[in-house]
Amino acid sequence: MLASELFELKNLWFVYNKKINGLLMILPAEVLNRYDMVVKSLNPPVFDVHKYPPETKFEDIFDECVYKMG
Repeated sequence: MLASELFELKNLWFVYNKKINGLLMILPAEVLNRYDMVVKSLNPPVFDVHKYPPETKFEDIFDECVYKMG
């Protein structure tokens, strides 16, 4: 069940980014530039479960993805 939740979280992340980027185009350039600077300073979540050692609990992987998103 957790694997499907991680997959859903990954899809939700990409859909959110696509929609928010489309909506940002209505903002003034100054605001958009500030937003862009902030976004570039953040690390995106990593959804690749293979980057973790095999003994890592799936709950910890999921929690790390959620933590990096917030």
